[in-house]
Amino acid sequence: MAKKKRRSEIRNVPLEDIKQGPIRQKKGLTPVLEGLARAIFATVGHFVYPTFEQWELGFMRDMHPWREISIWENIARTFDLYVAEHPEAANSGEIVGTIVSISTGQVFEKETGTDKELRKLFAEAAKKQWAAPPGEPFEFPENQALVLQYEDIVDQWNGAICPNLRRAADPRRILAAADIILGMASKSEECFCIYGRDHLEDGGIPEGFKTLVVRLDTENQKAQELEKMCFIVEKVKGRHDYQ
Repeated sequence: MAKKKRRSEIRNVPLEDIKQGPIRQKKGLTPVLEGLARAIFATVGHFVYPTFEQWELGFMRDMHPWREISIWENIARTFDLYVAEHPEAANSGEIVGTIVSISTGQVFEKETGTDKELRKLFAEAAKKQWAAPPGEPFEFPENQALVLQYEDIVDQWNGAICPNLRRAADPRRILAAADIILGMASKSEECFCIYGRDHLEDGGIPEGFKTLVVRLDTENQKAQELEKMCFIVEKVKGRHDYQ
């Protein structure tokens, strides 16, 4: 038996019955997410809310705040790219509103030249999700390699390979600062070079180079962690050295 289609219905709802969702992130945002939220607020968020505290609450109500912050980071990048070409738009909340609409996939009935330019810049900004955000470079431990799990770097959702912003440090800053990036097979603990082969010596890693070791499940062909790690390193560094 075919299912009956639900009839669409238009109703009026009193404004007092519309309530904001609960605060799901009761412990607050992680330091990484808070830092990103503050930077984004300074660029575009202040056009939406008058204070950072109100802006932050919106993310704390979200089940997955890192996803929303990633989207807003892209909106901020797009705004920066546009203002670089049009300095007079630096205080334009209208431009920010248009970028927000584009980020939701909205198609305008009559697209202006500005709309087309912003849509193009938004697509360009989306390609830079692995670029390290502005700020102080990540400090590596002295004379020691920093060891991370694959999951510390990568957050996969909706089929996309995104930076994991839920950990203690932004992985993009770590990747950008590393002179040498080694992969380590989880089971055998055998190391191999992913980036910085020209820095390596026969005796190993010379002193003074910032070295990142990433533990990878190299035996799981379905996960393809090594292939994805090489892809990410190429995005951040411009190449990978894995052979």
